[in-house]
Amino acid sequence: MRFLLTLIACLPLMPAPRPTAEAQVFRYQKTELEGWTIFVETKLEADEPLCAQVLNLLRVKLWEVARRLPARTVERLRQVEIRIHADREGCPGGVYHPSEDWLLNHDLPGDWARGIEFGNAQNFLAWSRQQPAMVLHELAHAWHHQVLGYDHEGILQDFAAVQAAGSLKKVLYVTGGEKPAYGLNNPQEFFAEMSEAWWSTNDFFPFVQAEVQADFPSTATLMTKCWQAPER
Repeated sequence: MRFLLTLIACLPLMPAPRPTAEAQVFRYQKTELEGWTIFVETKLEADEPLCAQVLNLLRVKLWEVARRLPARTVERLRQVEIRIHADREGCPGGVYHPSEDWLLNHDLPGDWARGIEFGNAQNFLAWSRQQPAMVLHELAHAWHHQVLGYDHEGILQDFAAVQAAGSLKKVLYVTGGEKPAYGLNNPQEFFAEMSEAWWSTNDFFPFVQAEVQADFPSTATLMTKCWQAPER
């Protein structure tokens, strides 16, 4: 998934002093879809046709996640809040926010931390045509951060091995042609991109689970292990 802010927001950040300026104020209508808590910006809610399309699509995507992933994994993922904005400046796509400090230092509400944001409703509808697993992608970031940890040895080792092999330097893209795989950006994007292919359809090769199994067998083993919910 190509979301402008995902790379920035998912990188571990050094602690920094919190700003003295107050965070921007956003108003929401709270609802629930497929067991997830959704906060819909009131600006979006005022555009009833657009809001209805966005919520209908989000419901389908969350239903797909709930249908495909292990039940206990889904139970944990449902703790991740999702916020949808009409057209927030600086967030054209989707992003997982791991850091309260990062949010506060960018004059954004700290309670967005550990949640997902889709910043532009029109883009959410349009981009999902080529990126059908965009919701799963952001949930994968949440799982990586909250359950596995960014220091997960298996993910770091597999990412390093794929980098060294050069197997993702030039791959097929969904609209044709070849590009460097988005998963090469960092271990977080690597895990999220491979998770798309494992559970759904990615827009970069490997596109589907069979291709992960055939061309990235160590990653296939990693996916199987990483997506099992830990014992209570």
